[in-house]
Order: sequence, then C-alpha cells, then structure tokens
Amino acid sequence: TPCGGCDTIKTQAEVKSRIYMLLQWGYNVLFEGLVISTITQGWLDFANSIKPQANTMFCYLNTPIETCIQQVRSRRESNGKSPEFNTDNTVNRVKSIQSTRDKLRNAGFWCVEGSSSDILHYLNRFFGIGGDLDV
Repeated sequence: TPCGGCDTIKTQAEVKSRIYMLLQWGYNVLFEGLVISTITQGWLDFANSIKPQANTMFCYLNTPIETCIQQVRSRRESNGKSPEFNTDNTVNRVKSIQSTRDKLRNAGFWCVEGSSSDILHYLNRFFGIGGDLDV
C-alpha cells in the first residue's frame, strides 16, 4: 500500500515483538514506517536491547518536503478525499524525523540518509549483496 509497513501494525510494542521474534529465529529483519521514524526513546531503547543479536542501521529518505506534500495529496485524492490538507503536520513531522535521526546517531547507531536508490545501495551492502559497504 502507499502507506503501509509497520504503520499498519496497531502498536509499537507489537512491532518490536515481531522484530524480536524474527531475530530469535535467526532472520535478518528489515522494517519501515513513518511513525517509527518519529519516536526516539522507544526505538533507542529497543535498538540497545537487541545489540547482542543484531547490527542495526537506521535509514532515512531525503525526499524534498514538496515531494512529500504532493505524495500526500495524491494518496488523499486516490482515496476519494480532498487533496487539500494542513501541510504543517507534514512539515513538522520532517523536523521530528531529523531530531530522531540525530539522537540515534549521537547514541552511536548507524544512520544513513539518501534517495530511495541510495538506501537500496546501503541495504544491499549491509546484507552483503554487491560488495563492501562504502558509507
């Protein structure tokens, strides 16, 4: 879906429980969600708790705010809603995401930022597909 991933799971606790379960089973876990990217302390605590089992990389898209706003308008319109909305929430969310990224980075976690193709490049390297990681 255009808005999906972990944002479709009811609670952050359930997201963490699913990730932890998959790690216990020996899987690599890749997950995404806009809501996750705005919650610092809960994900900082979780990332610290799984350090013995997992290397953690946080990825952030550097999509221009104008593009984000246009994508929200397009999703609203495709859902039969008015494409007009209060853009302040979207702009403020970007600030929150940047703050979360900075706090995670300052706590020593690996945070990368880039376009969707940049992020795919980093993920391929992270999971050992396509050569050495050059971040």
